[in-house]
Amino acid sequence: PGADAGAKIAAAIADLPSTGGTVDARGLEGAQTATATITLNKAVKLILSPTLSLTASANPAFDITTNLASIEGNGATISYTGTGTAIRVGGVSYTAVRHLRVIGHNTASTIGLLVGSTGGVTTTTYNKFEELRLSSFAVGVKLDGTTGSGTYTNSFIEIISRDNTVTGGIGFQLIPTTSNFANANTFVGCSAEANNSDGWKISGANGNSFLSVRSELNGGYGWNFSGAATNNTFQGVWGETNTS
Repeated sequence: PGADAGAKIAAAIADLPSTGGTVDARGLEGAQTATATITLNKAVKLILSPTLSLTASANPAFDITTNLASIEGNGATISYTGTGTAIRVGGVSYTAVRHLRVIGHNTASTIGLLVGSTGGVTTTTYNKFEELRLSSFAVGVKLDGTTGSGTYTNSFIEIISRDNTVTGGIGFQLIPTTSNFANANTFVGCSAEANNSDGWKISGANGNSFLSVRSELNGGYGWNFSGAATNNTFQGVWGETNTS
């Protein structure tokens, strides 16, 4: 049941027991749409087709709200046409998002991947994000603990955030600047490329590790540190042809 692919996936998640399970959505191939948020509110493993090209418009398009949920993209493409966030992961632990291409439409205030609690005192910890390609957002990847208790010990592996060409577009952003910092996260093989402003804007970050990361062809700073950015470790950093 469901009027579009998003509704079909939501119905399948709803049919699972409260303990979760697997939703194999590989039968949804080619051009599809999702007009409402797809919420992973159980420990569900959502498997997408490599041929899927999903146009999604809700804010957020995907919302992971429960521990142990995951999206296995298999190379699927999400085209985000809304005005908010494509994928949000907040206040949860041990989730995963893998192997997706997420394309926005270079509109102010849009975010490709938002990691951080949407309220309360819940931290966002021990989640894994792997082989994602994000482009054409105001911010490609944003860690934001402002309204929760920080973003801690998450892993970002081979994430490319590029072509965020809207005015002020940023590849990766870590906030806030005064408390609830991005703390002890690990970035491996990640790259910020050809963004309108900074490649990496690190305003509130403590004890994070950046290994074999890149920043190139950005219109602002390759690496912009401000606020409470302290005790971070960098190894194998590459920066080239950034304006500042």
